[in-house]
Amino acid sequence: MNKIEKELELRLTNTFKIYIKVGLENALSDTPSEIEVLQTIINMQAALELLSKYYILQREGWKGIVVGKYHNKDEEEIIELISSGRIQTTSHQKNKKYFTETIEFDDFELELLDKFQNMRNQIMHLGVTSVEKDILSDTIIFMVRIINKLNWSELLPIQEQYLNNALKSLLGTKLYRKLMTSSNYMGESVDAAYDSLPDDIKCCVNCLNESWVYNNGDWECFTCGFKGSEHRARS
Repeated sequence: MNKIEKELELRLTNTFKIYIKVGLENALSDTPSEIEVLQTIINMQAALELLSKYYILQREGWKGIVVGKYHNKDEEEIIELISSGRIQTTSHQKNKKYFTETIEFDDFELELLDKFQNMRNQIMHLGVTSVEKDILSDTIIFMVRIINKLNWSELLPIQEQYLNNALKSLLGTKLYRKLMTSSNYMGESVDAAYDSLPDDIKCCVNCLNESWVYNNGDWECFTCGFKGSEHRARS
């Protein structure tokens, strides 16, 4: 990874973590206000847009998320453009096309992707007269069905990606516990696990939910992100 990619990785990682925490904190409010509903939509969509850039960066390098007219500039000039906020990155529409072609999403998930993008655009560009609080339950589904599929655990330090409660590392203990106890997150994550590989599921040795799925040589929990070996799953 070169200097440009390290700089972009740091920025995308740090800011994604902020957006996802703020989005979920608002979504899990005991008495959500209209402001919290709006903040939930804006922050969750922003988290997705940053995570999708990170996903592409890891697979295509910095040129995968920066428009072509900058590709032949030298490294120091690119770094300066990034630092000054004058760099142009690829559109979310292009990034969405990339990750929906490399990750399998069903029709419901694709509709959810469009729903959050359209709501965010409406809020930011046209405004709204009212917002439905029912969207907060959709936020939990969005977290499970969309955000989790883009491998957010790759943003964590390597020692926190394996044999660790990755979701707690991402959110912090307080927000993690609230997500586990104050929402339909666990039920949705178990459903997502069964929808993914219904014949190959075990109870997670970390969070004890029946959402530990064999995936690419490892067992990975759809609820807490705990990854372990097949040997550990059978022990």
